Amino acid sequence: MRTIIIGDVHGCIDELNQLLDKVEYSPKVDRLVFVGDLIDRGPNPVAVLKLARIFEAECVLGNHEEKALRWKQGRNVQVSPERKEEWKSFTDADWDYIRAMPLYLELPMNWWVVHGGCRPGVPVARQNPKEIVRLRYIKLANMSMASIFDIKPEDVGIKYTYWADMWQGPERVIYGHQVWMEGGPRVTAQAWTAGIDTGCVFGGELTAMVMDDNCTAP
Repeated sequence: MRTIIIGDVHGCIDELNQLLDKVEYSPKVDRLVFVGDLIDRGPNPVAVLKLARIFEAECVLGNHEEKALRWKQGRNVQVSPERKEEWKSFTDADWDYIRAMPLYLELPMNWWVVHGGCRPGVPVARQNPKEIVRLRYIKLANMSMASIFDIKPEDVGIKYTYWADMWQGPERVIYGHQVWMEGGPRVTAQAWTAGIDTGCVFGGELTAMVMDDNCTAP
């Protein structure tokens, strides 16, 4: 059995179908995993959710699904009218699927799947729920999660650093959320992390990480 992990889809159903064809996905044989953010921004998130449900794919909670859930709960969420209309089109089965999304998935060989990132020095299973779906940068002064809206490019590497550049395991983490378009997926030294959001909805590509029976990436 192969494990096929797919980056942020964001409603791009055509690209998803093309990618599944390319990797010759077999629902009866392969394990299909998504890194979150199936919805929003793209042309057909309803079709993406339906496909994920039909194939009984596993998907970790992305920040876009987390925000949609807060809206569904009646909480105050700043979102465009167009996106609200999109969320209103989700079926009860879609919402049940989103509610069931875990914060992380553990694969064989100590590979873990999250959407956002992990605070260095904290085991994946003990990560802060808010951070694990949103983390990109670490504030070096106090090792806290930094808001991308506070970061200036010239401060990266001085006041802030990307979380994966500090991650030293022992878990190996596959994640989305941070777009790596030029050069494709980003893999850190010793393969502690693999970022597979290659910006499909922004004009990039949709990426799959295909692993063999032992969850070893070919």
